[in-house]
Amino acid sequence: MRKPKSMSELIYFTRRNDEFGQLKVYVFKEKCSECGKVNMGKPINPKTGKVKSRSKEYVCSECEHSVEKEEYEDSLTASIEYTCPEGHSGEIEIPFERKRLPIRNLKTGKNKYKPGVKFNCPTCDFEIKIVKLK
Repeated sequence: MRKPKSMSELIYFTRRNDEFGQLKVYVFKEKCSECGKVNMGKPINPKTGKVKSRSKEYVCSECEHSVEKEEYEDSLTASIEYTCPEGHSGEIEIPFERKRLPIRNLKTGKNKYKPGVKFNCPTCDFEIKIVKLK
């Protein structure tokens, strides 16, 4: 599993310690599908020089090829370092396809659905979920 040299290589990063165990998740930017020279990223505002964080597309800075946000993020791979609640640790790479996952509210006992990815621990088969925080 590869690790980033800087945060500019990543689309998504999180470090968590919750009921699903300890996690570090890295999702790397991918090269442009048209020219293959540079990593795709969100467009940059020409006036301020800052990234448009709410943009619904990713753009290649070299050839101006653009891809919809959902389509691009579903094609990425998440590299995960984990320790499950049972104490087993390891590394895994899974597709970064966010789906609606049920999260049980401990106070009410009802399920709330949040976007996220899930995988099972290969050793003990515990289901580990990585959900969007807000």
